[in-house]
Amino acid sequence: ADEAGAVVHAHPRHAIALSLTGREIRPQDLEGEHYLGVVPVVPRGGNVAQALAAALRQHRIVVVAGHGSYARGESLWRALQWTSVLEESAEVLWLLRGLRRRA
Repeated sequence: ADEAGAVVHAHPRHAIALSLTGREIRPQDLEGEHYLGVVPVVPRGGNVAQALAAALRQHRIVVVAGHGSYARGESLWRALQWTSVLEESAEVLWLLRGLRRRA
């Protein structure tokens, strides 16, 4: 994993909603797939800080279930970029779920 020059914590609403439905978020859009791959969801409770740190060593961004995201990057701007990519991807997933219900 790359060294973290910065970590950004945010509360992206679509990603938080999706974090309550499973153990990971799998972006379907090209940007999310390319830059994030699978985004792990760390459950609340237990030693969440230790689980979060371990997951961030392997992934650019992690979501704590029902709480928010933590992204690492070589700079503050890069960590913010991963946060933005996650929320855009989560919103696309949310929209896809709505479309699939109507089809």
